[in-house]
Amino acid sequence: MMNKVDNEVPWFRLKSDAEIEMIGRISAHNKHPNRILPCWVLGIVHAGERTVKVGKHKGRLTIGEYFLLPPNTFHSGIEEDLHDVSFIHFQMRGEAMEIPQQIDSSMISLPIYGKLPKDSDIYKTFQYVHDQYRSELVGNHFLNIQLQAILYQLSFYMQKRRILNKRNNKLGDDLFQFVLSNLTEELTAEVFERRFGLSYRQLNIIFKRQFNTTIKQKVIELRVDQAFNMLMLGESIAVAAEKSGFKDYFYFLKCFKKIKSFTPKDMKKNFFRQQ
Repeated sequence: MMNKVDNEVPWFRLKSDAEIEMIGRISAHNKHPNRILPCWVLGIVHAGERTVKVGKHKGRLTIGEYFLLPPNTFHSGIEEDLHDVSFIHFQMRGEAMEIPQQIDSSMISLPIYGKLPKDSDIYKTFQYVHDQYRSELVGNHFLNIQLQAILYQLSFYMQKRRILNKRNNKLGDDLFQFVLSNLTEELTAEVFERRFGLSYRQLNIIFKRQFNTTIKQKVIELRVDQAFNMLMLGESIAVAAEKSGFKDYFYFLKCFKKIKSFTPKDMKKNFFRQQ
């Protein structure tokens, strides 16, 4: 999976028309060969996993992922692995590029390792191209166009994944900072929607993906932490609750007990007795 792949891997921009040299599928238990090929290799994993190293960049690819091996570049195996992989060897002009900062659907821009798009069935397309290649009923032009369609789909998906995730991470950070700066204010869904221009549902999805919790739950946790620190400094329970943004005293007690596993009263009693 992608978390088993180096985070910053090289990206390449592919130009010109593709020319397929060979299409195949292999199910085996072996180690990827150490070699340099004069062509591109695009592979997708149907089952198991495939471990590959391109230069210094390691990839452990599993079902739902692809690898793109550049021509005239040494690549090697890492482990003996059990895998089922479809592959295409092809010629195409290409060059290394900087990680894209904006989406350009007119270009084929791909990292050497990545995920297959969930909204299209690359597996079926790959299998279709493989079957037509073996049948010898279609010409090279037909097959080359099918490959380019696959490359464009992968490129568009990986560009979106890279750029939108980056934007969403920044938005998640901005949301967190906004909460920190406004803990004592009334933080309703409408407040967030006016501030960030998205629906509260969308903001929650982005926030939860980054912080593993909802906006509301994070607000409560931060307010309880702030109240806890104020109680440690000798503030009364009622004042700590109000100054931490809780409008309902009994709701504050409930949240505090749930998060800290003890009540504010018990905490003050035990802490000051120890002091």
